[in-house]
Amino acid sequence: MSQKIRKSYAGVVCPHCKRPLRQDLVPEGELVCRRCDRSFEVVSFSPMERMIEVLRQEQVGPSRSTPCANHERNIATAACERCGHFICGLCKIESDGKVLCSNCFGRMAEDGGLDSAITSVRNYTGSSALCVLGSFLTWPAGVFLGPLAVFFGIKALKQKKKLGPDGGRIGTWIAMVFGVLVFFGSIALLAKE
Repeated sequence: MSQKIRKSYAGVVCPHCKRPLRQDLVPEGELVCRRCDRSFEVVSFSPMERMIEVLRQEQVGPSRSTPCANHERNIATAACERCGHFICGLCKIESDGKVLCSNCFGRMAEDGGLDSAITSVRNYTGSSALCVLGSFLTWPAGVFLGPLAVFFGIKALKQKKKLGPDGGRIGTWIAMVFGVLVFFGSIALLAKE
């Protein structure tokens, strides 16, 4: 069983050959890698620093505060909305309008319960179009690929509705209409033979 190891950010690298570049010498704009001689664009930004205020039990006293479930010496500033554990500023994660502990955030992100934690989206519109193209290339397969194109089209419309008004739906509808036409055309061609 293989284990995935996540690398931490090591700085700016060439996107083509992965050669590390010195951060202090990297200008913003178009850059050409000295190793592979390919160009790429560099954009730098300074992320906002998140200020976390963590109060210790000693500062307030044990009788007037509730300790964090993970850090006994820190005072809890919130409760996880999923499991109810008291959490300090270090443990608190705010996502999609919810306050969560790190364990619940990880579970909900894996289960797909947090829209902001989605890292990949399936291209159902492309799958639908691919089914239509495949049925044009091999017309007897249109009996199976036509309904499959409609199925992927419906999944694409549901996905676009869930993720918000991000892209056009016209391509999806066109692929679905062609899926129906290919299905009935394939049946008609098979009936003639």
